[in-house]
Amino acid sequence: MNITIEEEKAMRELLYDTSIVIRPSDKSSGVVIMNTEDYKLEEHVPERYKPIRNYTKNNPVRTIINGRNHPTEKIAEIVENELSENVRNLPTYIKDTTDFLNKLNAIQQPLPDNAIMFCLDVTKLYPSVPRKEAREACKSALENRTNTSIPTEDVLKMMDLVIENNNFSFNGKHFLQTEGTAIGSHLGMNYACTYLGQWEENLFQNSNLQPFSYWRYVDDIWGIWEHGLDELKITKCQTNSLRDKFAIHE
Repeated sequence: MNITIEEEKAMRELLYDTSIVIRPSDKSSGVVIMNTEDYKLEEHVPERYKPIRNYTKNNPVRTIINGRNHPTEKIAEIVENELSENVRNLPTYIKDTTDFLNKLNAIQQPLPDNAIMFCLDVTKLYPSVPRKEAREACKSALENRTNTSIPTEDVLKMMDLVIENNNFSFNGKHFLQTEGTAIGSHLGMNYACTYLGQWEENLFQNSNLQPFSYWRYVDDIWGIWEHGLDELKITKCQTNSLRDKFAIHE
């Protein structure tokens, strides 16, 4: 033990204190402490989940679902794996920090005098992915796989089974996700990135001005713009109008 007896006693008192809830923070390594009554409020259930019974909800917040040992866990992994080839081949794909640094080093120099570096974030990506459009994007990606040993229709059926059964229990009540995929599901990153890849293709096809450089790591976007700040702001507005279920933030 590397703590004193008094510290151990205090930790045990907190552990068994039913008036508070202690949870790890979604971001960083912090700890969140909430009053139990506040934690149980149903307004913590996001708008893209519906009660399996007739319960009401108010303001949405981030809900993270533990997908481990879920009945669909294994097939979710299969679908994610089948989508991985498409995601790796996206022109905006960033694998990791090293890949990003290599891409930066390869940028043509010198940069234009009016170059503007920009960073954008897709808000609440996973639960905001529109399922109908995502299914179409995934179908197109699956049909272009190198290895089609698992038929495309079978992969799509597995995907539907996972997506349509993202559910969780909260405070003795049960909720079912109605849009997007769950944060914490094994069907997450490649599913969302496959949709975003198609979304980006549509965006660039409908834009008269193109970025000098543009890459994305999941929901984080980095690029260089050479058409002036006003045009960059207009393009940002166009991205939000193209997909109103999530927002692009600076």
